[in-house]
Amino acid sequence: MASSGMGPEQQQTDRPTILAGIDFGTTHSAISYAFPEPDGRFHLGRCQTYRSSLYGSKGLSIPHKDDLPKDVRVSDKLDKLTKEREELDVSAVDASSKYLGELWRQFHENLDKNTNVEITVTVPAIWPLDARETLLRAIRSRSANILGTNVHLGQNPVVESEAAAIALLSASANTGHLEGLNFKEKDTVIICDCGGGTTDLVSYQVRSMRPLAVDETSPSKCIYAGAALLDDGFMKLLRAKTGAECPKQAVKDLKDKDYDKFADRIWHSKMKKRHAVDMGGQVFDLPLKFLGKQAGQSTMEFTAADIHGVFDPVVNKIANLIGSEMAEVKEQTEEQVTHVVIAGGFGRNSYLRQKIEYKTKGQPTPSIVQIETRASGESYGVGIGNGNGGPIHWLVRWGHKLSAEDLTPRPVPPEAMRHSPDGRCFLDWYRAKGPGAKAGIVRPLYYRNAVGEPGDLRFDFNWDGTKMHYVLCQGNQQLPLTLGEEYDA
Repeated sequence: MASSGMGPEQQQTDRPTILAGIDFGTTHSAISYAFPEPDGRFHLGRCQTYRSSLYGSKGLSIPHKDDLPKDVRVSDKLDKLTKEREELDVSAVDASSKYLGELWRQFHENLDKNTNVEITVTVPAIWPLDARETLLRAIRSRSANILGTNVHLGQNPVVESEAAAIALLSASANTGHLEGLNFKEKDTVIICDCGGGTTDLVSYQVRSMRPLAVDETSPSKCIYAGAALLDDGFMKLLRAKTGAECPKQAVKDLKDKDYDKFADRIWHSKMKKRHAVDMGGQVFDLPLKFLGKQAGQSTMEFTAADIHGVFDPVVNKIANLIGSEMAEVKEQTEEQVTHVVIAGGFGRNSYLRQKIEYKTKGQPTPSIVQIETRASGESYGVGIGNGNGGPIHWLVRWGHKLSAEDLTPRPVPPEAMRHSPDGRCFLDWYRAKGPGAKAGIVRPLYYRNAVGEPGDLRFDFNWDGTKMHYVLCQGNQQLPLTLGEEYDA
């Protein structure tokens, strides 16, 4: 092979460069990336977002326990996750490095190995210096296997609220991106990033839109208040109701996993996600283990006041933080806040947004910016006719606009419904990632028809920005689903 005549330094400089950002969260973590274009613009992208399930919520494990506020230090959830990690004889740094290493591997293996990558990490503003150093140490560790000849770590982490602000303000300054935000010169914007464990906030005054230039009106702020901290409150409520309403022997026999399984069904996918100020109470069937051998009450009711009581300790902290920031901005700039942007996973919650609106009603009301629709990042469809190889009816295509708050219904064609040799009902279920991706894998999706309901089936979809959630319904009933083994399409 002929020599190119270039030295190692010149070869490395001529390689394409990708800017990558790691968001290390309490409940979810993700990598976003951008390719600098010759004209100075950036081509943006995002790889898969991964739930932080390995060794529990590491985002709250990084800071020393003494640096956490009392209500977080005594959290049953944090205590449980910490004990599980310690039983595995794994430190917070080791757990984080292994998790980040796996996250990075799945991203980096799809890149050209000659590509240079510069990494920036986001951290909560409230994290002390030693916590930030701990996270950087996890990224630099050999077990993470992230850094190398072509992969470098930026010098300083970026505060999460500033990262959200940069992304939103930059996007709104470019035609075709987030135009509904309508920022203009001299606007004062509060950006509040509500995540799983922390809520980060920062405020800016827009000096110019082209080129984009802003002035920070006050230092970034961060509090420990997020969606994950609601779980403790709900588990306490669930245990209290169980003790008061279920047979004593049944309560005595219940294990932590029984409570967790019940909570997964009624809390995480229903009440926690969909709760709103004007929502009434809800009644759920009790699992058999909660009933015991005695015939008696077979349901458990959660009143609106019950659920409000779980949300309010966390939500009120966030609403109060925004209220105090609005007052501080007015004092610093002698201008009213014009926009409050609620970002982050927890920021999609209706109850939180409504409470923030109520909090700001006594002041000249800024616009509460929320995302109404999201473009799906995946495609889902069902097979038509008998056997694979037939046409696919796509229920959701990559790029389709789905409601950010509500479920988006899609009817299932009758000709897609099939029966297995053992009499079970099923659909051939196709999934494809990315634009123009081919559906190479199909799985049978088994379901049971609802008694007394019309035969029409529909899927209700919700794309949360990183993952698709879906349920199969018949009339007013949700049907239990079981995915079979995948096979080639």
